[in-house]
Amino acid sequence: MTSDYDLIERWSSPSSLGLIVLLLATGYLYRRLQYYRFEQYASWPQPPPSLLFGHLKVMHWALQQCPSRDCTDAAFIKIWELQGKPPAFVLDFRPFGPVLCIVCKYDLAEQCIRTTKDLPYGMHKSPTLALFADLIGKGSILTTDGEQWRELRKKFNSGFASSHLLRLLPVILDSTSRFTASLDQCVNSGEEFKLGDLCSSVTYDIIYPLTMGGGSTKSHQNEIRQLYQEIVETYRSVLETSVFADPRIKWRRRNLATKLDSLIKQDIEENFQPQSQDTRPGSIVALSLKDHQALTPEILQSTCDQVKTFLFAGQDTTSTTLQWAIYELSRTPGALQALRREHDEMFGPDSSPEDVRDMLVSQGASILSKMSYTSAVIKEALRLHPPGGTARQAAPGTEMYIQLPDGRNLRTDGLVAFNCLSIIHRDDDVYGENKDDFVPERWLHEAGNIPPGAWRPFERGPRGCIGQELANIEARVILACIVRRYDFSKIGIGATKYGSNGEPILNQKGQYDVVSEMYDIREVTFKPVDAMRMRVKFAGKTPAGVGVEHI
Repeated sequence: MTSDYDLIERWSSPSSLGLIVLLLATGYLYRRLQYYRFEQYASWPQPPPSLLFGHLKVMHWALQQCPSRDCTDAAFIKIWELQGKPPAFVLDFRPFGPVLCIVCKYDLAEQCIRTTKDLPYGMHKSPTLALFADLIGKGSILTTDGEQWRELRKKFNSGFASSHLLRLLPVILDSTSRFTASLDQCVNSGEEFKLGDLCSSVTYDIIYPLTMGGGSTKSHQNEIRQLYQEIVETYRSVLETSVFADPRIKWRRRNLATKLDSLIKQDIEENFQPQSQDTRPGSIVALSLKDHQALTPEILQSTCDQVKTFLFAGQDTTSTTLQWAIYELSRTPGALQALRREHDEMFGPDSSPEDVRDMLVSQGASILSKMSYTSAVIKEALRLHPPGGTARQAAPGTEMYIQLPDGRNLRTDGLVAFNCLSIIHRDDDVYGENKDDFVPERWLHEAGNIPPGAWRPFERGPRGCIGQELANIEARVILACIVRRYDFSKIGIGATKYGSNGEPILNQKGQYDVVSEMYDIREVTFKPVDAMRMRVKFAGKTPAGVGVEHI
């Protein structure tokens, strides 16, 4: 018969105590996991979570339903629709990522940018942006917060002011002339080309001299662009963007970033002129450094980080916007005709590219401000095809809430709030039945009925994009120089569908039907699949060898 002393001795043995500790620890961890998965955010709309994987499985399923398999916005739309289109919902990706609050209504997005006493500039930017430090710099204006961000914004505001950018119109027009020369070559060859490559080239050729000045040699500028593109390529998949990326990719990315930093710093030092008396329009960097007598290592690194940020944002957004605007115009004949009429009125119906350039140089501010339909085309392209969303985070304990339409106040502390523009910009309640259609006229006739917060490609509030005016000027100038000169036709995905009579099929919405729908792929931001393969001809002419069979 076993005595009480024997039981005590048996359970007191090291192996038994270890088992007890293990059972208690397992029970505790299981209970905590249950809390995190099923209770912590139970008040939020969400798909049913998995105890072990959270919402990773449903995200994987949604990505498999998307053409590109890696466009996260398209996956969010699938999950949103699966839940009955709630105004916001959460996705738990722990431990491989954060808990996301996907914001699907503009009024909720407006709440995410509101300021408080503790957060005078709104919610902080998401810490996930740190994963892009090699691309945009560790001290980027995109990732800094509080007074550090305020000082950076103040330092660079003058360089992005409309009055200053208009003085630099000749730089924009010089690059646009090289862009049209490249398009002329494509016309003469009759061969297909990637519009995305040409748009990236022209926007880079604009943003670099505007940012750095004209002192850099062409070869140096090209070397910096090549390094930048190679870094972007290391972010092409969701995995490569995460903390679990292949160490070899991380090492290569870091090595490329080191080389890029070195070249940019050399250019900053070569162009630095303390208290310059030069009366010509200064570069963005020159204006930011005008009050400094010397470049300390800290100032040099901070300036380098901002240059990397401006190269990324200044090239990426405008390039993507131009591609989608040209594509949408190519399949919407009514909009194309309306845009050409506006340019005829602005520049004269028989104006040459040289005439357009001369008028923009001499009357740029006046002309650009009157290009209302051109601006509407740009706004509509950005509405339908935003390059990405924005993410904010309120730290635990900041008492930040989002109020849902049903009146419930749900805490966002610790959540990464992601304003999903692919959903917000196509809200039925705002844009109606034609929310998925390219209708620039809505910004002329219905603009008063569209809440300002329902269009936010540059975000809003104190942290709105510093370069949005530059992007708008660039896009208007480039469209003014090409829209009446060329006719574009998509090749492959998104190509126009032709009838038995050889004519394009125009649907009831005023657009040409397409063989297959165009879509975005993910390369840090969202970009048109296949880099927008196109053919181009001079307006009103058909290049030899191009027919229906080539489409």
